[in-house]
Amino acid sequence: MEGLITLNKNEQRRNDIIVRYINKQISIHDVCRLLNITDRQVRRIKSSYLKNGIISIPHRNKHLKPHNKTDSELTNKIINIYNSDYLGWNFHHFNDILKSVYNIFVSHSFIYNTFTKENIISPRCKKKKKTSHPPRPRRETFGELLQIDASIHQWFGNSTSALHAAIDDATGTVLAAFFDKEETTYGYYKMLEQILLNYGVPKCLYSDNRTTFKSPKKELSIDEELKGITINKTNFEIAIAKLGISLITTSNPMAKGRIERLWQTFQDRLINEMKRLNIKSIEDANEFLKVYISKHNLQFALPLDNIKSSFSILDTSLDLNMVLSMRQKFSVHKYSYLSCNNGYLVIMEDDKPALIDTNYKVDLVTRLDRVQVVEFNDKIYNIKPVLSIPKDVSQKNMNKEYNYNPNSIPKNNHPWKNVKPLVHNKKLLNMMYSN
Repeated sequence: MEGLITLNKNEQRRNDIIVRYINKQISIHDVCRLLNITDRQVRRIKSSYLKNGIISIPHRNKHLKPHNKTDSELTNKIINIYNSDYLGWNFHHFNDILKSVYNIFVSHSFIYNTFTKENIISPRCKKKKKTSHPPRPRRETFGELLQIDASIHQWFGNSTSALHAAIDDATGTVLAAFFDKEETTYGYYKMLEQILLNYGVPKCLYSDNRTTFKSPKKELSIDEELKGITINKTNFEIAIAKLGISLITTSNPMAKGRIERLWQTFQDRLINEMKRLNIKSIEDANEFLKVYISKHNLQFALPLDNIKSSFSILDTSLDLNMVLSMRQKFSVHKYSYLSCNNGYLVIMEDDKPALIDTNYKVDLVTRLDRVQVVEFNDKIYNIKPVLSIPKDVSQKNMNKEYNYNPNSIPKNNHPWKNVKPLVHNKKLLNMMYSN
């Protein structure tokens, strides 16, 4: 004996039409029009109805379990995994974790529908869209324009840190990223070092108007330019000029929308990834970035196969530790001493104090590897910190030690006549250049 057959509203309507057709109350053409099927289908349904009765009206798969339906145990397992370890992750990111970590392969629609039934809402659910800035067309070649910026955020642990990053405008490839305690020139230097070593020298950088990239002094007037007044370049400008990289700055964040959009993705995904791995230090975070950026580019960046590159080969003769450096001007005291940060440094040459005339300006260079040296007249000097300048150091003693007499007048054919002398003696200078 067959069980009870229940018809829904559409199936009941279909049954009434077929019964009328069998009783010759309507024609086959009326059935085709009412059910929107062909006359061949009508005859097939009539034959099945006469043979099997009303059971032929519902679809045969109506009460069968779909072959592609996910098992209830697996569904409960996925929900438990999300609630226990990944609560607050967006559904796309969580689905990626299911595939890579748990080897569970389900569709995004399944995740969305299952979690919606459980009243779990994605933190990235769609909201009312705001009027956006029209997107600027991508550059045509890889490395033609790199957008750079830093985001200060609580990326890991209980304190904030600054993530410096660069993204290619043409492909959306994240080329480098580096964590530092604050947004600093050193952070941008370390980021740029990664780009130079892994890809080469880019054509142009696109940044905001921070003083790291551009001097805060306004543009000069014509009168100031005629007087020879110049705006001092920042350390970053000097460094990229040596590498042959141009720089564009803007005060509008929407002009560099790709790097701004990257921060949304990183703050959603990168934070959760580092939290899952219990990363709490800058050193561990920078190591993890090497792995994460590769995975990020595989998922979000355009392929590099069919695009031209504008990167040029890095000159191997360049010392990046010296190029990517911080420079400060200091006056020399007592021929070889500098007063710096409430302390003193002695300029060394061949394991003894150097001889550079007093009050000459030298560059105190903090290299990328954090080693400090002095550069003067294209020559590099080591330095050594001292507590104070020794009392016996005087101009007279230094002259005696180096056999140097500032009062002696050289002959006209002396080599000193052909170069600028390192002598701080105005009377002697006047006498030497009076001939």
